[in-house]
Amino acid sequence: MASGQQIRTNLLLPLTRLTQHAEAAIARVLADSEMKMEDWRVLDFLASRRTVPMTDLAQATLITGPTLTRTVDRLVSRGLMYRTADLHDRRRVLVNLTPRGRTLRTRLAPMVGDAERAAFESLGLDIDQLRQLVENTARLKS
Repeated sequence: MASGQQIRTNLLLPLTRLTQHAEAAIARVLADSEMKMEDWRVLDFLASRRTVPMTDLAQATLITGPTLTRTVDRLVSRGLMYRTADLHDRRRVLVNLTPRGRTLRTRLAPMVGDAERAAFESLGLDIDQLRQLVENTARLKS
């Protein structure tokens, strides 16, 4: 290695900054619907599923227990989702979107996608290449 060059080993900080940049752009879109980023992650995950246990929702959305509970409470109070107790294990809480929640997710999805694309492209990144890289990495993990 030539003198003066540094080895760059920490990708977490720049990746976190990329994520924050995209989330800020998406948050601006969601604000018109009085939605938070956590709300969107829950709506988006549940849109293609039926009833899901809260533990699975927490894992899939990377939202921790207390924050997920507040998020679900907020979405339930807005009539966007509902929760029920599992018939086989009353300790398990199951959640699902209401038709209103599905409609809102469907309406917001193109705008969220456009905001995400614009955020990454504003930094000179090709979102399709980035998506391919992430998908390939996820497949390696499986």
